[in-house]
Amino acid sequence: MSEIKQPVRPVSATTPETPSPLLTVQNLTFSYDEAPVLRQVGLQVNAGEWVGVIGPNGSGKSTLIKLMGGLLQSPPGTVHFGARDVRLYSKPELARRIAWIPQEAATPFSFTAFEMVMMGRHPFLKPFQFEGPEDFELCHRAMETTSTLKFKTRRFSELSGGEKQRVLIASAIVQSPELLLLDEPTSSLDLKYQVQVLELLDRLNLQRGITLVLAIHDLNLAARYCHRLVLLKDGKVVRDGSPESVLQKETLEEVYEIKIQLVTPPGGGHPLIFPEA
Repeated sequence: MSEIKQPVRPVSATTPETPSPLLTVQNLTFSYDEAPVLRQVGLQVNAGEWVGVIGPNGSGKSTLIKLMGGLLQSPPGTVHFGARDVRLYSKPELARRIAWIPQEAATPFSFTAFEMVMMGRHPFLKPFQFEGPEDFELCHRAMETTSTLKFKTRRFSELSGGEKQRVLIASAIVQSPELLLLDEPTSSLDLKYQVQVLELLDRLNLQRGITLVLAIHDLNLAARYCHRLVLLKDGKVVRDGSPESVLQKETLEEVYEIKIQLVTPPGGGHPLIFPEA
């Protein structure tokens, strides 16, 4: 693999007129049972941003991502996509605008990689309508973009973790989404595939303008790729801003309850984070 350089980021993907946010979360409190998982969370995501949601296990990262995409039912008036409450969209309508990639995709049937990608076209088909030449062409191009075309006929269940993630991203691409939500897409991958997946997402964001929001554990990778970070602890937003402003030593030590070191690389770039020896 060729040397990977630090991505050059635009200062902002928004125009000087500050358009309406693509996604708004306002005073969101959510519980699965009696104990709240999220507490009065508020944030906005503008078109073209890449937002990383970070925080310890149990801080509410995955739950927040699911609520943003309408996979969990949010309280009325707390999550808006565009100008509308996300609850007011039909499932096909929402699927045409927001794509969701879980940590792992359960495949009870023996689908091929190409069939998994083709599932991304289902929101655009009418009942009992079959895929047409345009759908096949879109899937072919998406697999070329994600370097997955070479195993299009292989069973999805037989692919490696990194290959599966790239197939799922291809399936999301064919939805032509405005917003792509990912729940810890690199958590089970080795370093090579982590970088491959994040480099792919980087190209989709910079070249296609797809807005990205992902939950991510690795703080160094989050700092390297994301435009902005939202740091959660116990369901609350602790910090929200640039990687440099969020990844502060005292803040991270308080949130993660561990002593850390911040090391600035000799050539510049984002600081690297290590547990203190």
